[in-house]
Amino acid sequence: MLKNLLNSMTGATPSMRFVLLRWYISYGAQVIVPKQNESWLQIGVSKTTFNRSLNYLVNEGYINSLKPSHLYNSSSAPTYRLSQATVNLQLASQINSEVLGLFEAWLVKPLQLNESLNTRILVLASILLQEPYIDLTRHLSVLKVLTGMDTNSIKKNASKALKLSGVFAPKPYRGCGLFAKSPFIYCINQFNENIQVTNLGLPLTFENQLFSPDMHSSANLFMLLTSNSINVKKAFDDGRIEPDLCSMSAFCHAAINHHTLRPHLISLFHFIIRLFTGPHYKDQPKSPKEIVEFLKLYLPVKAHNGEPSILDDKEPTSFEAFNKWATNKANLAVVDEFYTRLARNISYQLIEIIAQLAFFKKKYNSTIIDIVYCPTKYLIAQKRLSNIDTNLDIQDKDKSSKVNETGGFYVSNAIFEIASQSSQSLPRLALVVDNELIDNDSLVLGDKKNSFQ
Repeated sequence: MLKNLLNSMTGATPSMRFVLLRWYISYGAQVIVPKQNESWLQIGVSKTTFNRSLNYLVNEGYINSLKPSHLYNSSSAPTYRLSQATVNLQLASQINSEVLGLFEAWLVKPLQLNESLNTRILVLASILLQEPYIDLTRHLSVLKVLTGMDTNSIKKNASKALKLSGVFAPKPYRGCGLFAKSPFIYCINQFNENIQVTNLGLPLTFENQLFSPDMHSSANLFMLLTSNSINVKKAFDDGRIEPDLCSMSAFCHAAINHHTLRPHLISLFHFIIRLFTGPHYKDQPKSPKEIVEFLKLYLPVKAHNGEPSILDDKEPTSFEAFNKWATNKANLAVVDEFYTRLARNISYQLIEIIAQLAFFKKKYNSTIIDIVYCPTKYLIAQKRLSNIDTNLDIQDKDKSSKVNETGGFYVSNAIFEIASQSSQSLPRLALVVDNELIDNDSLVLGDKKNSFQ
């Protein structure tokens, strides 16, 4: 198995591992004369790196150095061939066809701009894990063995990998207010040359449902609790403020005052959509509980201060007790209500998206391999679509889909790249409108940063 092969390469640098993998893909069990073939060019490394790697691979028995007497056409130049043990390990690979295709595609394609061999071998090792996503904390020890890199090198190259086309991750969040720094997670898109890709527009209303109209008033309430608690205490004593008034206040305060939280929430939402609609999850979540557990891991709340006894049902009598009670109640409300509210919203969206994807799969008799959100793209139908409700509200700029003022021209801002396998040709562009799939030539793919494509 490929993982066992990399596991066995104790002391090998990432470049040595890369050379062995590329050697197998390029030459298999052929007899090679590197000097004549200029094999370093075929493998994609410098001559110095190739020679250093070859010495290690020969000494460790991964490649056999053949004497001229072993060959019919002898040559004075050194000759090499993969050892049988290496060939057997490769042939015994227990990787499904989609993952193996993705692995080989990443292995043979040229390095991208500013990409190093270390970064590429980390991507290859991540693919071999065959996980729906990589948690750098949870998978760190395995990645160290597979890549031959230390912890700092893996973290550094993981950050570089996020800039590559084909690597997807939520926007990083460094923490603020009630929330801690988000863990490092990413996934490798299951795209290769044998998979067809469709840019599919889907209805999505995440922002509207999550951030309620009373968000600013909730944030103001939190500010009041922390800056003028005496007045709030008086209102509480007079029965003018309900005990649950702190619920969501602290979160809303953090969302408004820390501009990095909102993009991270939206990005995490799209990451969850990919996970729970992809091939790794056979059974779709029937309740938000599974999503809540994911959110608690990757949008962690900071540890709370204060005595738990203050959070019981007894009314706080002193100003100090009330101030502490209110602040801690707001903190704990994030765990109890925010996660549930966010997960419920995501669950509703997943139900809709799964239904649309099922319609897409049935129409084209296709198997969806991966789904990735494209934040910079949008679809527009240039021709008038008669089945569109032209009375939709177009004033709300946060809506994911809308009709312009002239009526009938549909725009979708929620665009996903759908990687599929099918016996028939799939459309490059498609749009879901009123539970119908439009894939005609009226669709144009736009870029929010540039002109139409």
